[in-house]
Amino acid sequence: MWSVGGRFGMLLSVLLTTLLIGVGTAHAQETAVTIDRVGTFDAATGIATITGTYSCGDATGVGLIEVTLQQQVGRISTVTGSGFADVDCALSPTGTWSAQIAPTNGEFRGGQAFASARLAFDGAAVAEIGEPIRLTGGGQPQ
Repeated sequence: MWSVGGRFGMLLSVLLTTLLIGVGTAHAQETAVTIDRVGTFDAATGIATITGTYSCGDATGVGLIEVTLQQQVGRISTVTGSGFADVDCALSPTGTWSAQIAPTNGEFRGGQAFASARLAFDGAAVAEIGEPIRLTGGGQPQ
């Protein structure tokens, strides 16, 4: 039969073992990319500017954020485009990014759209996200 001291000793042993294992284990930092909920567009050119943040996590070197944007126009037409932002993890392991998206057909306008971003190193995606956003403005791209 177990004694109070025996149970306490066993519990203490389990806790210490868990603590020692946890101290010796390195946790990988998460690589991430986000998209801001609001983007802008230039009414004269139809070019949109999409922004967000990134975190390199354990990745090193230069990466690329590939951004695509889709906006429904009317009932049957969709304006699409893509752009890029460079990321240098050696200079800044976290930060903000901005990409100008030139439409491949039509022009981006104010209203709802869907943006996706993919953070890649050496051509391999390490973080991806897709978000509904709102395009506002009408001024010059930044």
